[in-house]
Amino acid sequence: MTNRGAIAVFVKTPGHSPVKTRLAASVGAERAEELYRLCLTATEAVVARACRVAAVDGYWAVAESNCLHLPRWRSLPAISQGVGGLGDRLDFVYGSLLERHPFVLLVGADAPLLSAEAVLAAATAMTGNHASFAISRASDGGYVMFAGRMPLPREVWTSVPYSASNTAEEFISRLRRFGEVIELEPFDDVDVIVDLRQLIAAENRVLLPEQRAVVDFARRLVADVSGDG
Repeated sequence: MTNRGAIAVFVKTPGHSPVKTRLAASVGAERAEELYRLCLTATEAVVARACRVAAVDGYWAVAESNCLHLPRWRSLPAISQGVGGLGDRLDFVYGSLLERHPFVLLVGADAPLLSAEAVLAAATAMTGNHASFAISRASDGGYVMFAGRMPLPREVWTSVPYSASNTAEEFISRLRRFGEVIELEPFDDVDVIVDLRQLIAAENRVLLPEQRAVVDFARRLVADVSGDG
């Protein structure tokens, strides 16, 4: 087993699976996909930076097992998410990587302003003496990053109500039966049009150029939808 942790980014392959379907209802499938591609690039930049400053190795956790070989996923080792619902896939990736790494971080590609510093904080928590798990909540009730160093029963993942206002709360309550959970800085993910406005509101933060590109595109989208563009 390596002494470095793992960070797995859960992704879908644009052009092979629908992406950002709730957002697409407001801005159209083409522009929702373009935003998702920008989010992928931003997350890729964050993970690359995190791998330089924290003892973690990055992975793409790809939804489509027949897309692992595509050029888009060559920047990191690409692994399959497995099959089943989201809970099944989270369980599969977490358990598989925990067999090879002392701790595992799971993130999505739809929280483009997640920072490398937050990833470092999660990795640091996993190498400390107390916390078994760490989590960064999202404003919609979900979570954008999870870190763990202890095996978990499959039911912990599959019994959580995903895409709900109490997703993070329910998940945390289950985790506490297996170890201490610490909460880290929250971040917003991007699912609906109002989330784009939250991205724009964060434009004064220190951002990577790839993150700035997401904010700029979000601004244009909102202007178009509101008729101000």
